[in-house]
Amino acid sequence: MQKLPGGIKIHIDRKLPFLILYRSRGDYRDKAAVRLFRSEASYCIFQNQSDSSRDIKIILQPIIAYLTDDFGSFLIIEITLSKDESSIAENEIPSFKIFSSHTNTPEVVIDTLEKELKKYRHNKIEPEVSILNMDHKENDSSFINKAFNELECFVIGIEVSPFFIDKETGDIYPLLIRRLARFLSRALRRSIYQFIQNYTSQRPGNYQSLGKRSFVKAVWDIDKRIAHIGSLFDPLFLITPYNVDEAWQKFIKSGFSQKPVFRYRPLPVEPARLKRDLFKIDLDVIEDPVLFRIFSEKQIELDRQISMLQDRGTKKFLYGSLQVYGELTNSLYELSRDLLQKFSVSEKENTGKKYCNATQISTIVQNELEYYRKLNPEIKAKVFIKDDIAGILVSQGDLYIGSNTKVKKSRIKSLMSHEVGTHIITYYNALAQPFMLIRSGFAGYEELQEGIAILSELLTGGLTTERLRTLAARVITAKMMKEGAEFIDAFRHLNEEYGFSTYSAFMISMRIFRSGGFTKDIIYMKGFIKLLDYLAHSERLEHLFYGKVSLEQL
Repeated sequence: MQKLPGGIKIHIDRKLPFLILYRSRGDYRDKAAVRLFRSEASYCIFQNQSDSSRDIKIILQPIIAYLTDDFGSFLIIEITLSKDESSIAENEIPSFKIFSSHTNTPEVVIDTLEKELKKYRHNKIEPEVSILNMDHKENDSSFINKAFNELECFVIGIEVSPFFIDKETGDIYPLLIRRLARFLSRALRRSIYQFIQNYTSQRPGNYQSLGKRSFVKAVWDIDKRIAHIGSLFDPLFLITPYNVDEAWQKFIKSGFSQKPVFRYRPLPVEPARLKRDLFKIDLDVIEDPVLFRIFSEKQIELDRQISMLQDRGTKKFLYGSLQVYGELTNSLYELSRDLLQKFSVSEKENTGKKYCNATQISTIVQNELEYYRKLNPEIKAKVFIKDDIAGILVSQGDLYIGSNTKVKKSRIKSLMSHEVGTHIITYYNALAQPFMLIRSGFAGYEELQEGIAILSELLTGGLTTERLRTLAARVITAKMMKEGAEFIDAFRHLNEEYGFSTYSAFMISMRIFRSGGFTKDIIYMKGFIKLLDYLAHSERLEHLFYGKVSLEQL
């Protein structure tokens, strides 16, 4: 941001063929208006003085001339707020007015802008969007024709109704303006993208590439602090019992009639203190609405995960789990039930099994990691065999194997693609990215991660009907648990109704009932379905592995 004489402020991130213009009114609306465009890569703020037309021409003429030489054309978009006080109301229908020049109008840009602005919804109400000639603008905006006709560039005006401002106090509704800023940013960039494609010599990859590339130091500090808090605890470790094998043996001795008692690791953190540190992080310094949303969602997710740690062993734990991993939809439940009914127990899959023990699995994993290290020597992943781990899991780039874990040899290849080729590799790919949060995981990243992992199993021939049955059974069991079933009920249902072995039924039930009701296991099936739908419209796979993000954030 460069400050010039006369209170003029200009920010140009890099050479681009457009500029967002705002003329300050000198009142309470300025702060709100600036938040609508401050995340854009190129903008200028002028004071609303009597000689503003002359100032604008003096300041912008050389900039426009210089950039027009490079790009062949230039676009100015002026943002204004409606002056009508009656439009400032909590439940008002939002309105957008688009002003175009009476000569040489970029029609494709106007059409795109109109289409995008009509997508906005406030209280589920469609906005009023109108297109007017600049000659219809009020007197204080009439200078646009005078100034910009001489500057030889395209000019568009956007007038926004200030429905996000309290009419009585002048206070800004923070959630409303953040949502509008995020929406308007997308509408602007998509419209500017069309301008560049049709009126300049440049061909940007996509509209998102038109955003800022430089960020204030505070953004990097926020990223570091949030990622650090996330690294202080591993939810999966802390909500998974460490005595699974012991509980299984006691469950056998009881004739499968006594609810197993699970024990959990002590918390290595003080939840209240962790929450205090988490919300000391002030996100208001983030100008970019996309970055704000990413960090805000992660802050909320961490808060909920910390609450889950506090609520282990209580009914509240389930509510927190549903908030983090989402609701179990009827369509997902019905699909899972249909899969279990369609694929009955296969005798072939249940006879003649050959297993690898923990030591053998560790050796295979090490060999797999050596292959990846030849491609990237920076991969430092380690493998640990531990007595207090049930099964196999990845945490912060390392792989942990329970000492009593056994895996069928037929599933080893798909296991490698799941745990190493997906979870470990995305972690180390993320280490090469500038934001630390990409390695610890954006909010909701696990759904896509598990979806990719299941897809990897499919591509390596490991997504057998037996594996599909297990994934479907997790959904069915989560549905039962949510509706009030007890551990024994779920265990017997899986064993008697769907033919799972007593051990498989026990392990599936344990995963769902641990800590009070853990619904993460529904995201394997959910994430896989969403990923297949996504890939039906996209041929790119590699960007799914850049780091730990969600489909929505891609």
